Amino acid sequence: MPDIKGSVGDGGANAVQDVALVQAMLRVVKDAKGAAYFGNNYSGTYDGATKTAIAAFQADHKLIAPAGVKLDPAAAAKYDTSGLVGKNSQTLKELTKALPADYKEMRIIEGTKTVYLEMKDATAKANAGTIQTKNELDASFRQKVATLVTQVYADYKIALSIPPDGWRRDFAAQAKILPTKTGAGPGESNHQYGQAVDIGFQGLRWVDGDGQIRTDNWWLDAGNHMTAKKRLDFWAARNKIAYGALGLFKTNKVGDDIHVQAYSDNNVEYHVSLAGLLQSVSPKGMKWVGTPHSSQYKTDFGLGGATFKVGTARELWSSQATVTKADLATALNAKLAADKTFVIEKFLGLPPAPAQPGAKPPAPTVLKDADIKQTYIDAMKTLLQAEFKAADANWKKWKPLP
Repeated sequence: MPDIKGSVGDGGANAVQDVALVQAMLRVVKDAKGAAYFGNNYSGTYDGATKTAIAAFQADHKLIAPAGVKLDPAAAAKYDTSGLVGKNSQTLKELTKALPADYKEMRIIEGTKTVYLEMKDATAKANAGTIQTKNELDASFRQKVATLVTQVYADYKIALSIPPDGWRRDFAAQAKILPTKTGAGPGESNHQYGQAVDIGFQGLRWVDGDGQIRTDNWWLDAGNHMTAKKRLDFWAARNKIAYGALGLFKTNKVGDDIHVQAYSDNNVEYHVSLAGLLQSVSPKGMKWVGTPHSSQYKTDFGLGGATFKVGTARELWSSQATVTKADLATALNAKLAADKTFVIEKFLGLPPAPAQPGAKPPAPTVLKDADIKQTYIDAMKTLLQAEFKAADANWKKWKPLP
């Protein structure tokens, strides 16, 4: 139910959250003629219009002494002060009683200006319980996220929840997210490794300035009704518990407010970390190199020589690696020189080259670009994709590397 910490009105403390709450109540409570007592958008700033609205409500509900009537001290003490709403005043009680049914559970967070409606305890408990069942999340992290839901509800009566794509997601799910929404490709997000979730405000009902109730989504941007400042106030309230009390961390990606994770990004390079995972589980024993602040990966193709650029995580995952004939020729030549028994087709998983009638010409001592068949390129792209599939299957072996 609505509650203020101090007092609102002439001589009152007029804390921003208390003023906003009283204004919002007066915005939705109507007088005998059906007009709102407070006709402006509520703002959290005390002014003359707020004083007038309070006094009008008090007069209509006989909460202040009648004008021009002289009362003895005992009788006068039964009335509230005109234009002032105290914490435990009869004015606040009557104002609460007069609220329309949909507004009975109005609340506000200290230091903010946005009134919202209390969510259900059962919803918060169910959301926390669901988190506890997600064994793909790191155990310690999972417990902290569940506690976050419980504590946010205890403090603010808001039931946080996680969107369907906000849990651990595999490489394929990450690939489906548009690059414009996230800069991370398959394997480049800690969502792939059970170390992060997106957790927000789905179903939060809040009161717009004109008194209209808005129902918002996880990101608080449904219909773009909530201003950026108001959104930041809600995220700050969540983060006070998440980052302050529970030791969770934000991402370094600017604007990704919904995201929380198990560790700081400051000492982690996600391209290097993915390369480390790829190399540790490589079916072909490939060497992988990830470069800080670069989306391009390098590999030796499993041939033991120099490394070559082969594309982004999205390209590699979708079998669209940027393998050139020149690079593959260079890598194969180095391998052929080092291992006289090496067979290209066998390594690439291709059928053996057909026997030529008559005398078999000697294999070229040095492959030229023209000797690299398209089937070689396509087969290498498939092998590189298989490396990513192996990393996806062995995601629990991932380690955050600097």
